[in-house]
Amino acid sequence: MLINYGSCVVSLSHNSIPLYTLTFITNPTADYIELTASGYHQVLNTITVPANTVVTCEAEKVGYVLYRNTITVTETQTETVALEPGVQFTINPTPSDALVTVTIDGYTYPPENNTTYVPIGRPFSYRVSKAGYAPKFDTITVTQATTLNVQLEALTPYDLSNYTYSLDENYDAVLESYTGSDPDVTVP
Repeated sequence: MLINYGSCVVSLSHNSIPLYTLTFITNPTADYIELTASGYHQVLNTITVPANTVVTCEAEKVGYVLYRNTITVTETQTETVALEPGVQFTINPTPSDALVTVTIDGYTYPPENNTTYVPIGRPFSYRVSKAGYAPKFDTITVTQATTLNVQLEALTPYDLSNYTYSLDENYDAVLESYTGSDPDVTVP
């Protein structure tokens, strides 16, 4: 199409990018499904996107492991997945406002209220952290509902007030001296 603006002629063309619909079905039916792609977000089980778009599919159901995977949409298609039964896993952190994350099959997320469903008899990882505390983490396997009480230990600030640092006469080595009274500290 040509549009004439006085001495300026503008040519407009319409390139059609094919759109395809992905329908995502879970067995059993998920309580919550979220489909996302760059510029697209759907909280239903279908999404329409341009060809070759990578869609992240996430599904949740009480009693099942959180499902998360990606699908490249190349045509209108239906993907059906079986949700994996899980057991309830809870972490009670101290301090209570510590961040809890769980990693299952390479996907890390913060479980709601520090509780999620994890694979039965398959390893997964957890991490508990908070600024000013030493983090705790592990990879474990559970076969029944599990609650872990995780106590983080506060980090002790390192006191450098009793140390003196200086350069040697050639300015090529740092000299350290200690003037405190701690019997466990020795400085050569």
